[in-house]
Order: sequence, then C-alpha cells, then structure tokens
Amino acid sequence: MTLLIESDAPLEEAAVAASVQAVTRLRGRLDRVAKGSLPEDGKVIEDRRSLA
Repeated sequence: MTLLIESDAPLEEAAVAASVQAVTRLRGRLDRVAKGSLPEDGKVIEDRRSLA
C-alpha cells in the first residue's frame, strides 16, 4: 500500500506509518507529494495491483 501525503509541514513519517499500520493492519510506504497535486474529487482509495 502507498499512502500519498500532501503536506508542507514536517512529519514524523515513521509515526504516520505506524498509525496507518495500527489502524488498517497493512504495511505500506509513504510518499509526500506537492500540495494541490492530488485531485479533490478523485478516488480516496485506488487499487493499482496488476492481475498478472
């Protein structure tokens, strides 16, 4: 799982990752993206797994 985060503020990425894992029971990766780059009307969760 990859969590995309829009934030200019400093983040404790390890703490965010631990919180995500505790809530979802999934390990994943955090990617910080530029503010305004995620669509506001887009999907909240997008499944990009390949079915091959």
